[in-house]
Amino acid sequence: MEALSFQRELLERLEELTDARKELGVAKAKLAALMNLRPGEKYKLKLPRYDVRRPPVFTARVKYLEQKALIDRPELREEHYIDRIHLTEVRKAYFKMFPRLELEGAMATDSNSFLFNNEWAEYNVRLSYNLIRLFQGPAEIDVAKAPLSVSRARRYALTMAIMAQVRIAYHQYRVAAQKHRFITELEAVDSRILKLSKDLNTANMTDDLELIKRSSNRALSLIKLYFSYAEVQNSFGRIYNAIGRDPLPLDQKPTNLYGLAKIVSEDDSARHRELYGLASLPT
Repeated sequence: MEALSFQRELLERLEELTDARKELGVAKAKLAALMNLRPGEKYKLKLPRYDVRRPPVFTARVKYLEQKALIDRPELREEHYIDRIHLTEVRKAYFKMFPRLELEGAMATDSNSFLFNNEWAEYNVRLSYNLIRLFQGPAEIDVAKAPLSVSRARRYALTMAIMAQVRIAYHQYRVAAQKHRFITELEAVDSRILKLSKDLNTANMTDDLELIKRSSNRALSLIKLYFSYAEVQNSFGRIYNAIGRDPLPLDQKPTNLYGLAKIVSEDDSARHRELYGLASLPT
């Protein structure tokens, strides 16, 4: 009975490890698609020098993030420009209601010697009004105001959606960071248990089956640690996306892929704390 229970626990660990490997395989294919590689093309990643037990720390308040989103999100800027266009159309409709005023002036000369003055100036003022405009003007103003009202309602709705997106991304980061702390503690406990199990096995105080069980537990907790670290990074990126942060400065024009990666890396390190109140990433 004890052997069957151990075999069952070991098969459960192998199943969880297989699921983790499957997710890693899918993630590798997605990364290849993002890098625009040919299907099936092999590549090797250079691991960063980050400590998976120390995820990036976020120190900015959610109200500050909402302010940054309302300033930097391109969708809101687009709606603002559309609003200005519709407002110009409304002003044009109002200006059409005014009377038409024409001012004309000219300088004239004549070589006729019998004239009393051979040079003179003339000017005139003409004021006219189309009475049809008196009846058509209010209707045209209402027609011009309708797209403006729709544009402002759409901008208000988009503003609320962006603010909700920022708060959701912030909440997801907090949940991911808290989960990562728990998994970090779990991995540390499993590591200590594995070390003690190795010492006991060396002293012939426990069997190899117990050591295998502890090793599988530690391997599974380590994989969970990497997954939780990736989730923290993903939630970190969702916050960047929610506030509309552009990783490429407008004044930089890279000429190759290496230059682009260098510019993005330098800008990311320089602006973490300066612009967004984010703690520097651990190295």
